[in-house]
This record gives sequence, structure tokens and C-alpha cells, in this order.
Amino acid sequence: MVSFQIQPELTLLMPVKFTWVGMYPNNAEALIAWKGVSHTKVDDAHYKYVIVHLHKVLEPELEDS
Repeated sequence: MVSFQIQPELTLLMPVKFTWVGMYPNNAEALIAWKGVSHTKVDDAHYKYVIVHLHKVLEPELEDS
């Protein structure tokens, strides 16, 4: 099991499996990749693909310009 925090007061315990699709220089290219992989699993409710904005994770205090 993997433990990770969503909020400081809330911790989830669940098995987690990640599929790495890639890193992209901009949101437009990430969206194209996301559509490609998410459409392959459209009938499987156990899969969810998301675009993670690493700059927001690594430096949350910076606002988008």
C-alpha cells in the first residue's frame, strides 16, 4: 500500500499504480498525449488519466504569468 496526502488533514491508503505517459513542453502537446491514452481506456472505469502541472507542484507559491 502507498500512503499519500491529498490535504494535510486527510491521508488515503490505497494501492496505487501509475502509468507514465511523458513530459511535454506545453499544455497543448500534453493534451494531445492525454487524449491518445485516455481514449484507449474509455470503457474501463478503473483508469483515470490526468495532466499534472509539475511547476504548480514544485513551486506552488508562484502564480501563472
